[in-house]
Amino acid sequence: MKRRMAAFIALTMLLGTTPVYAEDTVTVNTDGATMEFDVEPVLENGRVLVPMRAIFEELGCVVAYSRTDDGAYVTAARGQDRMMLEIGSDTMYLNGSEIKLDVPAKIVDGRTLVPLRAVSEGLGTKVVWLGDIKTVCLYKKHGQHNISTRTSEKSIKSEDGTVLINVLCAYPVIESGGDEYIESINKLYEGSADEFIKIAESYTEAAREILEARSERTAPLEFELTYEVNTDRKDILSVTEHRYLDTQGAHPNTERESHTFDLAAKKELNIGDVLNGSSEEIKSLVCDRFEKWFAENWEGELTEEQIRTIKDESDNVKFCLTDTGALLYFDVYQIAPYAMGYPEAEINDAALLKTDMSDGSLDELNIELKGSPSTGYKWRVADADASLEIEESYKEDENADDPNGKEGTFGFKIKGTEEGNCSVTLAYTKEGENPYNGAETCTYKLYVSKDGRITVLSAEK
Repeated sequence: MKRRMAAFIALTMLLGTTPVYAEDTVTVNTDGATMEFDVEPVLENGRVLVPMRAIFEELGCVVAYSRTDDGAYVTAARGQDRMMLEIGSDTMYLNGSEIKLDVPAKIVDGRTLVPLRAVSEGLGTKVVWLGDIKTVCLYKKHGQHNISTRTSEKSIKSEDGTVLINVLCAYPVIESGGDEYIESINKLYEGSADEFIKIAESYTEAAREILEARSERTAPLEFELTYEVNTDRKDILSVTEHRYLDTQGAHPNTERESHTFDLAAKKELNIGDVLNGSSEEIKSLVCDRFEKWFAENWEGELTEEQIRTIKDESDNVKFCLTDTGALLYFDVYQIAPYAMGYPEAEINDAALLKTDMSDGSLDELNIELKGSPSTGYKWRVADADASLEIEESYKEDENADDPNGKEGTFGFKIKGTEEGNCSVTLAYTKEGENPYNGAETCTYKLYVSKDGRITVLSAEK
């Protein structure tokens, strides 16, 4: 990954000046941009703590603060992820799992500060600490497009000012570059947030009745709208909205809604655009996969009634595309009891998919390009991030018919050595020539996961 922070340090050394940092000042950079806080981050026991709202919203979360007789709590939500911290406690909960903290969240100058590394890595963000300049660098996962998060919140109150309902919304804004189709997608998600607020407002009277019916103080109803990007590569964008509604019933309700867009064809995809086969064959595939899901997750024999329910609902199955295939799912309650959550089935078999997702999550990326070295030209690495390990090879084609000499295949075996976004550019040039001066080039934008697996985001040739 090319880091602007590294470039800045190199520039200051070149100019003969060294940046001066106050001894107790900590800087936080997100993808090279310095974050600003109303309360400065602090360094405590070797851990950086930052204001909770700023960091959680930067990571695309909605964030809430609540107080009960038992203590004060911070809750952050993004897509399927829910994180909760108790102020002063050394325990954090991520999707119900307990994580021990080196430093607990605390109150400083009226602001809640949370441990930066723990919450950032818990939400899938790479964290690098540059100790010599007391700077934390955060690197978020990026897809093919620049996608930012817009947040809004609203408190619905009674006549005396009591909060009846809290509404928190986070929705995606895709950098459009003037593309009208992408702008229409942005309007879709902005409109979805507006509609969600209207739904929350429709519960105002119910919330007032709940408040009046209880002698003890009751918490407001909570409505949260968040999202996750399931995939953003090869001109395919798939996004799932997550709705959380706590209306103080037996349990909170959750809902999902996915949209998958082909940005090149400028259309939203339906399941027939994603899976091979006729509508009846797709229906049969859905039934087969979810009967298997029940067999793996249900205690006891699958009943005739359950099989009939799956068949009846198979036309209503929802889906999203991921980096490696398709994910089919039903809503909670649709075919299974609430306790079983969202029934899901992954489709990764290339023979079943119309959309080629085969170059996602690879152990290594292999690129092969034709060329004739006898002309003096060869495919070379023109530019590559340091986080990539590249092995080059050349194999002469046995049956090549080239009047200028033998033709062959140039091979590039690429492995990821460091988590994050990166790229490699290959150019067909002569030795010593500027690869960007009229040469044939191809650029692969990639993402390397924490375990070193490579996903191709785009290939520009």
